[in-house]
This record gives sequence, C-alpha cells and structure tokens, in this order.
Amino acid sequence: MNKTICILLAASGLSLIALQARTWTSADGSKTFEGNLKSYDKAAGVVKVLKGIREVSFKVDMLSEVDREWLESQTPEAKAEVDAIDKAEAVLEELEKQVIGSKIKKGVLSVLEDDEFVDHTMTYAPEYYVVYYSASW
Repeated sequence: MNKTICILLAASGLSLIALQARTWTSADGSKTFEGNLKSYDKAAGVVKVLKGIREVSFKVDMLSEVDREWLESQTPEAKAEVDAIDKAEAVLEELEKQVIGSKIKKGVLSVLEDDEFVDHTMTYAPEYYVVYYSASW
C-alpha cells in the first residue's frame, strides 16, 4: 500500500514538472525540446535546463532569439526592473484616487540631490499632505 502511494505521489510530481516545462527552440528553428530552466550564467553564456530528470547544459548561442530574450527577462536585474515599474504604476493608480494626489502631475516633483534638483517619482501614495503657504507683505 505504501509503495502505491509513493508511486502515485512521484508520478503526480513529475506531471506537475511537465506542466511547467517551456519549449526551447534551436537558433536555426529546426529543433525543439521541453524543459525547465535550472540556471543561466550570463557571464559564461551557459544555460542549464532540466529535461525530465536529466540536466542539459549548452551555450546560449544555440538558442533562438525568442528564447534568449526570455532568458534575459529571467535575470534578477530584469525582474527587479519589472517590479519597480509595477510598483510605480500602483502608486500612480493610488494617487489618482486621492483628491490632492490626482492633481500631482508626472514629472512635476523634484528632490534636491547634491545641490541639484532632479525628477522624482513617488514610491508610495501618502495618506496626508502638508500644504505650506508663504506670503511677504
């Protein structure tokens, strides 16, 4: 009984891996295979892919342009950039819901850095605003 359960669990685990597999295409488009990305060493130009339970390593030059672009999108830097863009869009959406925040126009905000004003993008939508008014007589 225990062997049967283990076999069923292993089979279901392998089927889940197969569902997540990506189709990889050769640079000339003549060959394809299914596999999951294990690692990508950008400096060395080497890709490691799990093809079933076997690990396959090859040079990134052997891949199609679409696969190379996808690999670039999987680097930590690319993911961080996408996360930053998503966060900025969420902040803008939140600002649009506010009475004062909706009046803030993109590119109008500046911060002082090293004796210079530079453009600033808000990283969060404030709950409160302080309005400062000054007049001279």
